[in-house]
Amino acid sequence: MTKENDVVSVETDNPELVAVTRLDFEAFFERAFREINPNTPYTPNWHVSALAYQFDRCRRGEVTRLAIVIPPRQLKSTILTVALSAYLLGHNPSTKIICSSYGTHLAVDFHNKTRRIVGSRWFQEAFPHFKIGSSDTQTYFDTTEGGFRFATTPGGTMTGIGADFIILDDPQKASDMHYESSRNEGKLLLDDTVYSRFNNQKTGVLIIVMQRLHDDDLIAHVMRPGGGWELIKIPMMAEEDLYYPLSKTVQHCFTRAPSYSLHCLIRKNLTDCEIVWGRRISTRSTSSHRFHRPATSSTGNGFGQLLILPRSLKLS
Repeated sequence: MTKENDVVSVETDNPELVAVTRLDFEAFFERAFREINPNTPYTPNWHVSALAYQFDRCRRGEVTRLAIVIPPRQLKSTILTVALSAYLLGHNPSTKIICSSYGTHLAVDFHNKTRRIVGSRWFQEAFPHFKIGSSDTQTYFDTTEGGFRFATTPGGTMTGIGADFIILDDPQKASDMHYESSRNEGKLLLDDTVYSRFNNQKTGVLIIVMQRLHDDDLIAHVMRPGGGWELIKIPMMAEEDLYYPLSKTVQHCFTRAPSYSLHCLIRKNLTDCEIVWGRRISTRSTSSHRFHRPATSSTGNGFGQLLILPRSLKLS
């Protein structure tokens, strides 16, 4: 992995570079980020490595229901909605993907960024079997192998479309989370519409990524006992030791000690963390953003405050 100020060669005919781009999502994401943000320095961070491992598990069929809780402005949409959809299609151009983002403008913007990635020279060299098909619009493109990426919004068009992967990026509007009717609308959409869109109910992969803003939000809904979901929580600040697997090897994990911020490997107090984040957050939102503990929750919520490794996860 390169450092922030390293210069990455534009040459894409290096076999080692091509192989790493194809086989390592973390390396792929760095190139994707630079492709769509040519004037922004890329700074590697451990949470991309942790998510890359989980995405590989999804791609291999080891996980079909993955919930990711992460604060805003941590590249979550770029990682999942933009880059992951491109990576999945690169590996298997027949994959059918639905990406739902809150707001039409965002859905179109993310779709165009994915389209830019898959049209790049380095992507074509890493995935030579991928070819854009006959349809190529602001919200949809298909491949010559029958796969596609379809961009929509919560409550938008999904009728008649079957998918292998569905990515829900911020499926509920933050400002609506304090209204029970809005929370229930999101749950109904998930239960009655989203689940029914899979071509294969057993192998279809559903990923939800969002921030926690209420103890009765969509994360609480899917994490009910027996739901089959795995939860990855990446709070801005750690309240206790947290362990994030980076591969199947037990010893290969990232450890966060208490009071370590998401982007700092040195101990910082909460005021410092707010400065690193770029703005001061309100008292009501503090627990949600820092620790992913909903502001309306007691300290003992039903599915654990800092669940990182599900009990069902086997690392051997």
